[in-house]
Amino acid sequence: MGLLDRTKKLLATSLEELEQRYTSPEAVLDRYISELTNNLESAKAALLALRLGVDRLKNRVRELKADEKMWKQKARAALVKLDDAELAREALRRKMRVAAEYKELSRIIDGHQRDIGIMAKSLDPLDRKITDARNKRERLAARRASDAARSEIKSRLDDSGIGDFKEVEEQLLELEAQADTLNELKLLAVTDTRPLPSADSDIEKELEKLRKEISDKKGVRH
Repeated sequence: MGLLDRTKKLLATSLEELEQRYTSPEAVLDRYISELTNNLESAKAALLALRLGVDRLKNRVRELKADEKMWKQKARAALVKLDDAELAREALRRKMRVAAEYKELSRIIDGHQRDIGIMAKSLDPLDRKITDARNKRERLAARRASDAARSEIKSRLDDSGIGDFKEVEEQLLELEAQADTLNELKLLAVTDTRPLPSADSDIEKELEKLRKEISDKKGVRH
């Protein structure tokens, strides 16, 4: 199976399918991120190799075009300087072979460049999937830590015999919900860091404009 086929298959894999193979949510996400990352690195390496190969082919095409021009000049010289038609024919035959070779290489380059475009486009959704999976992993870890802390507090309160834990638990859940909401807002918010125009700056601009108008009027009077 080729690299592009493996990438498409992995992109189509859902977390539910992975959960059938791994027991804990952390293991699911870790394995999922590992597979995506390995595939991304392989795709980037293959893309780089293909681009380097195209560059080498382009250099070869330039060399062949120079050879084509050289053989054409030799054919002309054979006729003009030597009046040798047979020698000119041989030079033209070599010119045609060189031209056929670089035209074939040009077709190969076009095909490789189409492949490069397809592979480059496949990297963006793969990169986004890795980022999404890592974010889910972080949220899962935070929730696990919160659950563990809540359980520890409840256990200590129960052992110490301090009141009913229900009220404390509700407060913890509320704080956790607020924290989750804040995190989501941070992910979605786009902060405009440009400084707001100050009122003093606007006043100075208006003052300068007024001075100019007064100066212009004085100039007209004179």
